[in-house]
Amino acid sequence: MQTGGYLTVQDAPYNTPLGIAFLQAGEEMGYDIVDVNGEQQTGFALYQFTMRRGTRCSAAKAFIFFHFFSRKFKLIYHQSIKFAELIILEKLV
Repeated sequence: MQTGGYLTVQDAPYNTPLGIAFLQAGEEMGYDIVDVNGEQQTGFALYQFTMRRGTRCSAAKAFIFFHFFSRKFKLIYHQSIKFAELIILEKLV
């Protein structure tokens, strides 16, 4: 399992009684409780989310936000359609 990196994955900040019953039922049937983002994915698990400190961590927040105000960052987008066409990050060295 890899840890670290820019896009953080966390367990849900809450569990419902139905979710706990779901895990218990899986265990009673002989299945493992697994990390869905781990090496073994066959089994039962609660949802995980791309979150950082309790709020959603989008790919943009994870990979672009910290470079956004840098002189070395350039975002080229299509004005009428509002989608990114190209992102250029030059080496900072």
